[in-house]
Amino acid sequence: MTNLVKITDTRFTPSDYKIGRYTADVPTGTTLQDVLHPEYFGNCLDKMRPGMEITVLSEDMALDARLRVLTTSKTTAKLRVLDVYAGDGVNANETEIPKLTLENIEVGWGGPNHKWRFVHAGNVVEHGFATEGEAKEAAEAYINKANG
Repeated sequence: MTNLVKITDTRFTPSDYKIGRYTADVPTGTTLQDVLHPEYFGNCLDKMRPGMEITVLSEDMALDARLRVLTTSKTTAKLRVLDVYAGDGVNANETEIPKLTLENIEVGWGGPNHKWRFVHAGNVVEHGFATEGEAKEAAEAYINKANG
């Protein structure tokens, strides 16, 4: 018999406080692929944190899904599909999750104070790189993290 380690009381908390449930009311025609794009929730990142749950419901009720926030950055959020309630044959396992690419990132000179930097969605993500190559490498690492 293995030694069972029981969960402590401090790790057993009310889920609404810990998880934080939100609802995203999206327009008719929004797809699961749309909401899984790393930039889709870019205007809501200040409210998002890893572990929270988002229920997505379109105006016409065609999209009804529960998502889990895995990671966030200054400009992106990585999400996991928990459930998809759809009668139109949508299968979460077959949905291709859009990827962030280097085309979405601007690497440039930020002046003598900021040196080389990279910008995504109008936000300076990181700055202070000595060379353009270092900034590109950091941007690629940022993209890889956003894409999981």
